[in-house]
Amino acid sequence: MRTFYIFKINTILNPIYKTNKTAVFKILSNINKYSSKEYKLAKRIYHKIIIPIDKDKINNYILNMHLNDIYYKKELNKHILDSSLEKSVLIINNTYIKIQTSNNISSFFKDLIPICNDMFCIDFKSIDYFYLKDLGSKVLV
Repeated sequence: MRTFYIFKINTILNPIYKTNKTAVFKILSNINKYSSKEYKLAKRIYHKIIIPIDKDKINNYILNMHLNDIYYKKELNKHILDSSLEKSVLIINNTYIKIQTSNNISSFFKDLIPICNDMFCIDFKSIDYFYLKDLGSKVLV
């Protein structure tokens, strides 16, 4: 099971980070390692880099994409695909989207590309990171 976190990078920082994905990954993974004593500093850094996402817009978009899908279910900000080919859960939070999937790449990525292509995606465990727009050029099943 893979877990991806998708973030919207502050547009002021985009010129710097668009060409240096490794820097974005290192900063966000280091924020995760701060101790509880350093929580306020970590939170301040996080909110300088990451900006809130439009939860309603993304929720409605994903819902409309899967209205007639018998393998799809929605519970508040949680979207679930459960079929013999894929088991994926997409959860939309205020500052990030979390995708847990049984596949290497969730089909939710295909849904997100048209409206979130400038967002940055990280699988911290597998040390995998990319912009969603970079997936647009690849074939997603």
